[in-house]
Amino acid sequence: MKQCIRRGAALVLALAVTVTAACASNAMGWDVHTGRAPLSQGASLGKNVFWSDTYSDLRTEYYVEYSPNASVVPTVAYGSKVTDRVTLTGMAQQLESQGKRVVSGLNGDWYVLNTGAPTGLVVTDGVVRSTSYYNDSWAIGFLEDGTAFIGKPDISVTATFSGATMRVTDVNKTRTADDGKHEGGLYLYTEDYSTTTQHTSAGYDIILTPITGQEGDTVDVDLEGTDPDGSEADGTDGSPDEPAAADGESAADSQSLNEEEALAEGTREVSQVTGSLVLSDTLKVGGRVSCTVDQVLESSASIDIPAGKMVLTVNKQNNEWLLGMVKGLQPGDQVDIDVTSTDTRWNDAVTAIGGYYRIVTNGAVGPQTDNTANPRTAIGIKADGSVIFYAIDGHQSGYSVGATLTQVAQRLIELGCVDAVGLDGGGSTTIGATMPGNSSMEILNVPSGGSQRAVTNGIFLVSDLKPTGTLDHFYVTPYDSIVLSGAQVSLRATAMDQNGFTLSDSGSVAWSIRNGDGLVDVSGIFTAGSESGTTQVTAASSAAEGTASFTVVKTPDTIAVANQETGAPVTTLALDPMDTVDLTASATWKNMILTSQDTCYTWSADEAIGTV
Repeated sequence: MKQCIRRGAALVLALAVTVTAACASNAMGWDVHTGRAPLSQGASLGKNVFWSDTYSDLRTEYYVEYSPNASVVPTVAYGSKVTDRVTLTGMAQQLESQGKRVVSGLNGDWYVLNTGAPTGLVVTDGVVRSTSYYNDSWAIGFLEDGTAFIGKPDISVTATFSGATMRVTDVNKTRTADDGKHEGGLYLYTEDYSTTTQHTSAGYDIILTPITGQEGDTVDVDLEGTDPDGSEADGTDGSPDEPAAADGESAADSQSLNEEEALAEGTREVSQVTGSLVLSDTLKVGGRVSCTVDQVLESSASIDIPAGKMVLTVNKQNNEWLLGMVKGLQPGDQVDIDVTSTDTRWNDAVTAIGGYYRIVTNGAVGPQTDNTANPRTAIGIKADGSVIFYAIDGHQSGYSVGATLTQVAQRLIELGCVDAVGLDGGGSTTIGATMPGNSSMEILNVPSGGSQRAVTNGIFLVSDLKPTGTLDHFYVTPYDSIVLSGAQVSLRATAMDQNGFTLSDSGSVAWSIRNGDGLVDVSGIFTAGSESGTTQVTAASSAAEGTASFTVVKTPDTIAVANQETGAPVTTLALDPMDTVDLTASATWKNMILTSQDTCYTWSADEAIGTV
């Protein structure tokens, strides 16, 4: 606080001019601010702010880097059903209510706006909750130990009954008719989909009960596929004119799916199902669910999906042979549902989520990119197997203008990724983490719509880890600050174990400057130096240490003066003789507010009219 006295005092705040050095990202621009924080075993948070010369504006990214381990594992979450839409916070709260510690969370796949159905593959606990709308779309899978891989699931689902093996077009997707635009055919629903089938047209519904008691046994199969018209299947995929998901549906907004692309609809067509399958009572890749027919219903609209059962269904607008096969089923008949993939890695995936765009392949950009700046969400895999869960905000001038898919791909390559997929972006882009010392996840970014969007699913890192009571490192806060030269910041070192839990007794630490300019006293008060750049401050004991990063700015772009009491901006003053007013100053650089105190500024006034 500075006090100005007398009438009409002219105020001058002087600062020397300098240029702040910055590293460059070829993808995003000048790296002007960086922050890092540990989260849990094998997981850490990164934040970077870039200055784009093209837009004369900022880009702000967050990412969680994850080294696969069996203690902190990826999981896909959604509402009570795969068609529910829930905010990322809501999904995290569901996981936390199950006793999980949510290390981090990221919004997931695209979805159909009027149904909420995800467009891509969803696997949790090794169970296929929903297949992809398009059999040539991409997904990222995770093994039990957290190891990640990217590929086309290329999943085939078949139903064998009455001597024929027929393709199931989709699992837990909106049923379509054979109308020339969509393929129609058989659809399969489980209670993961919804409480009802959500049908709006007539069809036949077969209620199935999985046969239990043989789970884990294997069965050798050698089946010839049959096309929906009764002819021998040739194993080729159809290509609809556009990727509309189903009657009356539209793809979710963020970066809308490219309707110029012709995509193969539904699961992969097969001419044969051969090999050894594992018997199960749930849908698993590489598995068979043998079911008994409970009921054969002719339905005019939606029906309930009974708990613990499946519904095999067909729209009445299909060929007579297929309709006849379905109508010919009787209670007590057996129907075998087989789920296979040409890529056997998917047999072992315990978690998977769709990623419509493959944006990095073998360390190179592509094949799918675009050139429109938007908020973006992506997941990349590094050469050493670690995973980057990435989000960059957009559509917010002065904070973050967003990035193209090409730029996101380039950025992920800069971070070391060799493969990556793009997830839903735009207003859906959301990333969160449970910060050290906290018990619940918080949202880190600023969603472009002004608040979190309710989305179809998210990908989380979760753990069942408990406090160890053993010091592993210190979490120094604030962990990322941007400050004016001469500013003071009070630092705190919190003792943490390796699982991200605080220790009750932190003991004493010694403070030091690891690199950069500035001073830090024995109580952890950091005073920024006179030169621009990055300064790291370290708290250390004999057993552990922790670091906080400061971006120091010597010359701000703007300085503003305000009334200390009211906060109102002050550009001129009109005071009676001997009147006083308390003033305060603030500064910005690259649209960012700098931490500062009034002592950081040089205050002066014409002595003939007043003092400051």
